[in-house]
Amino acid sequence: FPITPSCQLQYLPLAAPVFSEQGITISLQTTFQVAGMAIPLPVSPVPFNMPELASSSPAHLTLAFSEHFFTSLFFALEMAGAFNMTIPVTRAVPPATSNSPAPQMGSLFPEDLPVVLQAVFRSSTRVVLEEGKAALKLFLTVHVGAGSPAFQSFLSVNVDMSAGLLLSVANTRIMISAPVIENVELSLAASDVGPVPDALLEELFLPTIRTEVPAQINVVLSEGVVLPHISSFTYTDTNVMIHKDYLLVPCNLQLQGRTG
Repeated sequence: FPITPSCQLQYLPLAAPVFSEQGITISLQTTFQVAGMAIPLPVSPVPFNMPELASSSPAHLTLAFSEHFFTSLFFALEMAGAFNMTIPVTRAVPPATSNSPAPQMGSLFPEDLPVVLQAVFRSSTRVVLEEGKAALKLFLTVHVGAGSPAFQSFLSVNVDMSAGLLLSVANTRIMISAPVIENVELSLAASDVGPVPDALLEELFLPTIRTEVPAQINVVLSEGVVLPHISSFTYTDTNVMIHKDYLLVPCNLQLQGRTG
């Protein structure tokens, strides 16, 4: 199933179905391909098994996903370059003054020259599932430079960001978005303009980073991720239940109408 044009996922059965009085349990393994090639995923700390349900459920089907599933999903999208970003800075760099804490910065950019941020991941994204909530941990390096005629970086900023995740199910897709920014930390990684105070970095770039990074991630995720499903059936009456280290989706199955 495609996630982006260059990134796909596939669900493969790990073993024969297990039949019991509670129902049928099918274990699946998710593999990700980038440009047609399977990629090695981060190693899960523990094998994931279907958790014991606290009570019987009237749902036709219960899907269970480990925290590692979501971390692997973001890892695959990173490998595909889906989250590489070029972000124009809407707020101009202030002109240099004698009182400026970093007067060199203002002199680098003529007034009509656009300032651009190029963001890349310096470490793998983490998805953290806790009782009732999900969070996304991002570890970026943002290169700041002039965007015309060719990008020229003059400093690099490490950005650690936490964002709350919203998870829902529509049809046979899980919809993922990061609308809530919980925390952003900036620190200078490298600079060609001498010492730059963190306070100045935050004043210049924090508003843009807080707005544009999750916005561009949400564009990538906007189509959702196809879930394992039975042909001609869709999911209804879905209920997304977030627990520590795993996610449960109890749902019913509805036969899709056919035309012709």
